[in-house]
Amino acid sequence: MEPSASSIVSPNSDPLPDSDTVSIGGTIKTPFAFYVEKFSLTHDLKSENEEKEPFDRYCIYTGELYGPELTGKGCSIIISGKGGVESNPDAYQGGTLQIFAEHVEAAAVEKLHLDAGGGPGANRQPVTGTDVGPRGGNGGQGGRVDVVFGCIFEQAIEQGAELVKGLMDPKKKWPTDFEDKIKQFVGFITLKEIMAAMTIPPSMSKVETMMAAPKESIQPTLIQFLIDLAAQRDSLTNAFEQHTSVEGGPYGTGGMGDRQRGPNGDTGKPGSHSVYILSDPAKLLEGEVCFVHPTQCRMLLDMVNLLWFCGSLDEKARAANIYTRLMRRLAFLGDVKDEKVSKTRLAEAYRKSEPSLFILGGAPGDEPISFTLLRAVKDEAHGNLLSLLSGKTIFGDDREKVPRGSFGFYQTAIAPLLTNLKEVEKTYRRFLGGEMDAEEKKQAVRDRLARCDFRKHLVQDEIKEKKNDLDTNLQRLHLSTESIGPAKKSLMNAYKAVEEQVKTGVTVSWEDLMSALSQVIFVHGSAPMVALQGADLIHNALEKLESDSGVKIDRSLLLHDAKDMKESVEGLAEGYTLLKDGGVDFDDPAATKLQVLAEKADAFWSQFENILGKPVLDNLRKRFHDYIAIVKERNAAVIGYTEAVLLLIKYQTELDALAAERADISREEYDQLGADHPTMTAFMKKLYTDAIHTTQEWLYKAQRSYQFVSLDRANVVGDQMEGFKFSTFNSATLISINSTLITRYNAFIEKAGTEPQTFNGLRYDIDEMYVDMIQDSGTDGITHTIEIPVFDIHKPNPFGSMVDIRLTKVRFYLDGAKTDSHFLDLTLKHQGKETILNKQDERFDFVHDPLITKFRYNIDNPMVMGPGTTDGDVGSVGEDRYAKVGPFTQWTFQVTTDNNPGLNLGKVSKAYFMFWFTYYETM
Repeated sequence: MEPSASSIVSPNSDPLPDSDTVSIGGTIKTPFAFYVEKFSLTHDLKSENEEKEPFDRYCIYTGELYGPELTGKGCSIIISGKGGVESNPDAYQGGTLQIFAEHVEAAAVEKLHLDAGGGPGANRQPVTGTDVGPRGGNGGQGGRVDVVFGCIFEQAIEQGAELVKGLMDPKKKWPTDFEDKIKQFVGFITLKEIMAAMTIPPSMSKVETMMAAPKESIQPTLIQFLIDLAAQRDSLTNAFEQHTSVEGGPYGTGGMGDRQRGPNGDTGKPGSHSVYILSDPAKLLEGEVCFVHPTQCRMLLDMVNLLWFCGSLDEKARAANIYTRLMRRLAFLGDVKDEKVSKTRLAEAYRKSEPSLFILGGAPGDEPISFTLLRAVKDEAHGNLLSLLSGKTIFGDDREKVPRGSFGFYQTAIAPLLTNLKEVEKTYRRFLGGEMDAEEKKQAVRDRLARCDFRKHLVQDEIKEKKNDLDTNLQRLHLSTESIGPAKKSLMNAYKAVEEQVKTGVTVSWEDLMSALSQVIFVHGSAPMVALQGADLIHNALEKLESDSGVKIDRSLLLHDAKDMKESVEGLAEGYTLLKDGGVDFDDPAATKLQVLAEKADAFWSQFENILGKPVLDNLRKRFHDYIAIVKERNAAVIGYTEAVLLLIKYQTELDALAAERADISREEYDQLGADHPTMTAFMKKLYTDAIHTTQEWLYKAQRSYQFVSLDRANVVGDQMEGFKFSTFNSATLISINSTLITRYNAFIEKAGTEPQTFNGLRYDIDEMYVDMIQDSGTDGITHTIEIPVFDIHKPNPFGSMVDIRLTKVRFYLDGAKTDSHFLDLTLKHQGKETILNKQDERFDFVHDPLITKFRYNIDNPMVMGPGTTDGDVGSVGEDRYAKVGPFTQWTFQVTTDNNPGLNLGKVSKAYFMFWFTYYETM
């Protein structure tokens, strides 16, 4: 099983594998503003303000500030006023210095000095011809220094505060409900930076130790530790303040006249300074530090999306960190749009600064365009983080999800996309080279609008689909929840009749085992809704989702949590104790689930088959299977409902971002921009990035189709992009990935050595228990689901030693069925979750969209497909546009009275599938 969400969100993961670090020192003659992710300062940085008003502004806005701690005597940033001279004796005021450091270590702060002092007044020269010499120059007034910073102590406090909040919740049980949060908290406080500054309490030094500690002792220890963390954070605030100078400049001395020296000038008045913590949005909104730039944040979001696309656990960990970083960085905007935010000093500062930030400003009374664009980034980062933590890929799929197209189909689709990408890249490079004329620039804007609208329609389709998923799963939930109680009662009644014969080997009662079984879910190779570490994030996003989409979410139906369980009756008994101790209501459909790997499911169920396998227990066995079928349906609906909500959040935030982007780029002001304007550069970059994203999506589908056909788990995309540099990522990178996929596919074909063989009409009889259910349906029709498990090829089974089985045709016969027309019309549904074995007897689990086919046969001559019949074709032997599926899945069969007038199933004596397929033989 892939590590859970708590290990994906790891503070130890360097979130920026390819961050360009700005390093500068010496004297700068003009004001500056750096929006960068890393800023290294190992030499003094100096500049002089020589403006009266508005005063020159010098700004460093960075994700990480470091360097001073590496030097012997430290470093200074000096933005002093220019000193007075004989011709202009009064000195200038100190400049305005703004520092934003999302993360800065205490060692760096201790050796960093900020100086915006006023310049010295001029010492006047002696003069002749006058009794009293000239007055000395006045010292310049001190400037202004504003610092906004974040630190690891603050993040640890936030994590610890979540734990304290949970400890005070009487509904939460210690330590059962806290495992993921404890892992994350301990991960933060055991970082070298924190351990170097303070002593970690022994009871919190390891995850196991903290979970073993009693709640009564851990709570006061945790609170005291948070106080100590706050003291470390506050010491950084004090250090910044102590190392900041905004003193007025010294006065200049008067010059000597013939008889008397002139008066000295006045000392400049001190300036002002402030230090804010990033986690204090109220202070930030009342400040004037425009510390985040929409273009910078959008580029960071593009980079993290690319990391997520790569797909390795390490890259997903980095991606989760950057999404979290963006959300913390932009938290001052609030969870929903608030008019009060638009009326703050910070909002006004952004309005005034937008021209210098190369952002086309909006109407004076509206929310600053900067805020609109930043909120779109924040919301999209939030939606993506939720999706990533729930085990989804960047395209909203499960990790096991494969597309329905064949590898050849996707190769055909990708070729023109790569050609188009090269053309877009060529256009972008021509733009950067100054080769685009005004008309081409306008056409680029029109193209961008068209692409924006196209993407918007795609996202709207996804939202519509997810709304349908919500309704479908809601109906499934209500129906199965109504049925589960009676099914369990029927099961327990059957149990009481044969209680003495049922030997489970555990001390937990049969009823308790069945209660625990009601919460079991089977997951395919990766922690499922694990993200329910992100459950708080989900709930935080619901209000906005409901407001934007008009969808009402039933919060009580969202999956709460998922715990690992050993795939055995003993493990189920342990799971019952765990849930009971955690205060779980076993009748609650969204209660904490017990997760079991799908590949271990057969072994798990076989234990129950052994317990219930005696003929005397047939009635109990039937009731058990009825109960399990309803449990599976209900739990699948819970997961489906939660997944639909997660994806709705993702797509709705993307739609909001597209709306903000479209509203921005459709303004007439863009027509007036010169091709060399920085806004146009960012605009053209986005056009190029969108083309890359589209190509990535189809390459991803090609990789998944390759994995499905070849049974190869290799992450070709991730391997090919290992160690990639974001700044050099281009069409050549994607062309190389595509070439590697083609090479791997050709190698797979070559290694096979021969075409697969074909098997026509393999019969698979279903259990007599299901035949009884079909008979019971009589004249009413029936819809039922049957699972065909993967067999051990080394033991006798209907499929023998055949592997890599791919279906071309499926039929389902009901011997003894009657209809007026003498034809039986059935619908068969391959549910989409399946397992395929390779030649080495390894199992590969996949999920894809369900496959539905009709089968209609002549009851009097069932094996002959003559007039009036429809065969159950699902694929062809040769190359096809669609990938061929296997038989080992859940099959739903449906026989309705509408399609079968005069239907009577009361005399059905046998029910069986027949499969036509290709396969490889093993020895």
